[in-house]
Amino acid sequence: EEKEALRSLSSRVLTLEDNPTCFQCSSDRPRWIETKLGVLMCIDCAGIHRRYIGVHLVKIRSIHLDSLSLNDILGVFSGGNSRFRCRLDQIAYSCSQLPLPLPKTQPLLPY
Repeated sequence: EEKEALRSLSSRVLTLEDNPTCFQCSSDRPRWIETKLGVLMCIDCAGIHRRYIGVHLVKIRSIHLDSLSLNDILGVFSGGNSRFRCRLDQIAYSCSQLPLPLPKTQPLLPY
């Protein structure tokens, strides 16, 4: 009964308004969840994240092949692609407002 409820919730993740495409490349029908960020990805982008970021840092699960925990699923319901993208935009904006370092007028002397 609990497994069936989790499977039903997993399927509903795909119907969320902001998750129709892969977070990374915008391809249709993402079927993989990055559970720490709460975003959906296609199989290609999920593989890239696993390979280059590392499985010790990312937790990517298949919606249909893996047993997802309630926390995994709720992370997508509370996050989602558009919310995470919005958060990245906020970070980029705040970083763009940081003062740039002043140009060096004199060369550094070697020690």
